[in-house]
Amino acid sequence: MSAMVEVDADSAAGLRAEIAAVYGGYGQWPGLVRELRLSVVLVPTSAAGEPLACDHDGIQWLLAFTDERQLAEWAVARGGSPAVAVDYRTVSGERLLHVFLTSAGVPAGIAVNIGGARPVFLPSPGIEPAPHADEGSGVR
Repeated sequence: MSAMVEVDADSAAGLRAEIAAVYGGYGQWPGLVRELRLSVVLVPTSAAGEPLACDHDGIQWLLAFTDERQLAEWAVARGGSPAVAVDYRTVSGERLLHVFLTSAGVPAGIAVNIGGARPVFLPSPGIEPAPHADEGSGVR
């Protein structure tokens, strides 16, 4: 796997803890956003080096992962081999929130750890996630 900067193993520990708290029923959305701002996440890239995003219901979701294990789970979930490396960039959560969300030009959000057991979708302000997105889990 390739990275643009060295990632401390605990660079997203606070974000992982807040995700667990939300799934446990006692975390708060403002805490998720705060912890994303403070974290460095892994953003998978295309062969051309562009960040990967997907469109769902008219919202452009940038993919971000809290660690290489989560990134690998996503790659396997989409049919990849665990033996094949996934290219990624390390990006500060602050940058994702202020650059990607504000420059997307379309409704956008950040999808964290999709493909894993505890995905989180952080839409840009003004976008309300579908109420059925994760009923019963505490996550919307």
